[in-house]
Amino acid sequence: MASSASSVTPGQQEPQRHSHEGAHSDLLARQYRCVAHSSEIRPGRFRRVSLHNESILIARDDGGKLTAFADVCLHRGSRLATSDEGDANAIRCPYHGWEYDAAGCLTHARLVPRQGSARLPRINLLEHSGLIFLAFDAQHHEDFGIALDEVFGSLGPFGLETLKVAERRVFPAHAAWPLFVQNFVECYHCYGAHELLRRSEAFIDLAENGEGRKIGQLDKATQLRAIDHGKPVMAIEPSSLSPILRAARTSTLTTDSETVDGNLIGTPLGGLPAGDRAFVYGFVGPLTHFTILPDQLVVFAFDPVASDRTDITVTWLVHQDTSLDEEQKANMVGFWARTLGEDIALTEAVQQNSNSRFMPKASFASLEHDAKIFTVWLNRHSHEANPQ
Repeated sequence: MASSASSVTPGQQEPQRHSHEGAHSDLLARQYRCVAHSSEIRPGRFRRVSLHNESILIARDDGGKLTAFADVCLHRGSRLATSDEGDANAIRCPYHGWEYDAAGCLTHARLVPRQGSARLPRINLLEHSGLIFLAFDAQHHEDFGIALDEVFGSLGPFGLETLKVAERRVFPAHAAWPLFVQNFVECYHCYGAHELLRRSEAFIDLAENGEGRKIGQLDKATQLRAIDHGKPVMAIEPSSLSPILRAARTSTLTTDSETVDGNLIGTPLGGLPAGDRAFVYGFVGPLTHFTILPDQLVVFAFDPVASDRTDITVTWLVHQDTSLDEEQKANMVGFWARTLGEDIALTEAVQQNSNSRFMPKASFASLEHDAKIFTVWLNRHSHEANPQ
């Protein structure tokens, strides 16, 4: 309906109750999650991402500075972005035409005389090795920055910040996010569940046969080779006492890469010599996991969208010189599409019994060491975030 000039003061509206409630909500608000790669947001552009069911805009100003803010107009709460990317210097609400700049500041409000210094709610942002992380609560901002330095600090020679996004897929799972983290940080299930993964990662069969010494020799050989190539990788073991759960481990593939046919799909990362089969697996926080392969960086980001549903966003990044046709892309994506599909089926089977009166108390085999650490960490930090 038409109206006369408004007397609304931008930025002074009553806050509305957050619609996404549930277990671990306060804990999740403190967890940073990888949402994009730096190469996806050029100067003067914005990109829309999702964080715990909230639409967020990440904008890079003409000077290269990144800012993240809520995709919610200060006037009536409309979504601002009508596409996944656009001009960061002219973000215009489609409802009543209010306009914002790359810092999220209100620059124009039609027929509203007073603008003041109103700006969109900021979202905490950290950028490291080309990866962009967001969190709603800044309590662990410094701790997470330190964890990023620890995990990615020795991975600089791989040139992660110079990579480009080759593909991104979202895999929905009808399972709570802690179930998926437990699944991802242990490979006790890998021997019987993941044919492709077992074919490519030698330690799975070695662990099944109790050959821990050979695993250690394999890991040591990978470390020494990395040092020879000028790419030493620091191994980091997770701790349930740390406010930021993180880990990084190295090993050697039995195939050239983790693709359906086991072959490389592009230029090796960081100038690695062809035929080097070293890989690094790790996680920083419970919601972001990654695998560095000879020719790819694969990032797995868990987005808890409901108490019993998790969206897993998988991003494949490759060397700038790599160009993939559709067949090569299918070869790359197919490995994790199949493996992740198997993981989803496993976690959904547990979720279906989550309310069973016969649900056993969690117990962990020796190969589930990290899953046990995560569970202890989750219980400890959930209590700290929700002491009542």
